[in-house]
Amino acid sequence: MTPLDAARDGDRHVDCSPTNRCGPGEGFCENDVECEGDLICSDTNGPNFGMSADYHVCVEEHCANGIKDADEGRVDCGGVDCGYCQCADGIVATTLGEECDETVQTAWCDLDCTLPECGDEIYNPQAGEQCDPSAGMSCDADCTYPPSCTATDGTCTLSINEATSARTATTRSTPSCRS
Repeated sequence: MTPLDAARDGDRHVDCSPTNRCGPGEGFCENDVECEGDLICSDTNGPNFGMSADYHVCVEEHCANGIKDADEGRVDCGGVDCGYCQCADGIVATTLGEECDETVQTAWCDLDCTLPECGDEIYNPQAGEQCDPSAGMSCDADCTYPPSCTATDGTCTLSINEATSARTATTRSTPSCRS
């Protein structure tokens, strides 16, 4: 059984102790002596095995070193040893706060496994956003470009015309205007 299969099955809960050592992906552990062999007790990998964020599990040392090693899908998750990566693994884990889960950003799911919403700080063109104002882009509140914004070779030209006066057009380079 792979760690991903075990996480799906939810059968990784064991009360670890020095006399009842836990195997890979099992917990709850409090320190390394409660883990089998060279495994360590990790306080960050619980969600990778279907447990809550405060759940400590026994893992290979490379699964808690802050580096994307060997066959890990991302830093300290994925592969044979490290459990599944929480977001973008195709499994909706509502207990971990996921509202959706796709392997790529889609019209119905942002990269952080939340539902697309204008102003959520995540630019999602698949969901119809031209920009996202909360992501620091020059953008209207409805995630569309201002009407006076035209894109030409990576620059955004803004012309502001008011009924009482016309202001000089300004040109500035910005990633928020896209052709």
